[in-house]
Amino acid sequence: MQYQIGVCEWSLPINGPGAVMLAAKAGFEGIQISDLGGAEQGYPLNNPYIREEYLQMAADYHLTLQSLHPYGLQRTGAMLQPTDTPQGKQGMEEMAHCIDVCAAMGISNVMVSSFFATLVRNEWDFAIFADHLRNACRLGQEKGVKIVYESVLSTGRILRMIEEVGENLAICYDTLNPIRWGTGDPRQEIPELAAYIDHFHVKDAPGDLKGYSLIGEGRGDFTGAAQAIRSIGYSGWLISENYYTLLSAASGEDFIELAKHDIATIRHILR
Repeated sequence: MQYQIGVCEWSLPINGPGAVMLAAKAGFEGIQISDLGGAEQGYPLNNPYIREEYLQMAADYHLTLQSLHPYGLQRTGAMLQPTDTPQGKQGMEEMAHCIDVCAAMGISNVMVSSFFATLVRNEWDFAIFADHLRNACRLGQEKGVKIVYESVLSTGRILRMIEEVGENLAICYDTLNPIRWGTGDPRQEIPELAAYIDHFHVKDAPGDLKGYSLIGEGRGDFTGAAQAIRSIGYSGWLISENYYTLLSAASGEDFIELAKHDIATIRHILR
């Protein structure tokens, strides 16, 4: 199978175009960029100079801008507000900005998640978030941008979300989330969701499931997840969401060397 390994921008010491250079120096093939704060920072990615700097860095370092994550949006809670309220309309506006940015930069997908202030806790949250995703998928289809969803919902509720939103919705499956949140087993869930998985997030955590560990050194059981990934014939992106800045601060080791270690481990386990 052909796998490509990338990294989340927020896993690195800096955000912005400079993170592309750091990702390349660590040996990653792609990067999932953020919205650089989104609405709260005045939509930085709407600035053509910032977009051009990302694209130039990606070209210079032969790195793929794999996706865009509205990192700021999931912290505002706007996507858990009804779409006919001022807050809900703000959430839709921010998603529209992200979709436009992806279309302008040639980025294939917006990866939106429900964590922090947008954590789906009940049926009310579920229905409102589904409404936002439906709107995003409609806009994304018009612009040729895929909407990819990450959550800590159970497999049954993820499948229900896809059914309610529509087939244009794909999934980012995080191999640690079900273990950290106690919602399922990746070895079972990955085959069940195989038809909808666009890409994977990969990270690990120590025994108490707080913080982060190098891949394969914690309770994340990436070996088990990798067996499931191979079993479905997956070929595509695995995006590390290990926080290398935190790992570096805890160990005293250089964050680039830690990232290189993870890349080698991921490739070894998948092989």
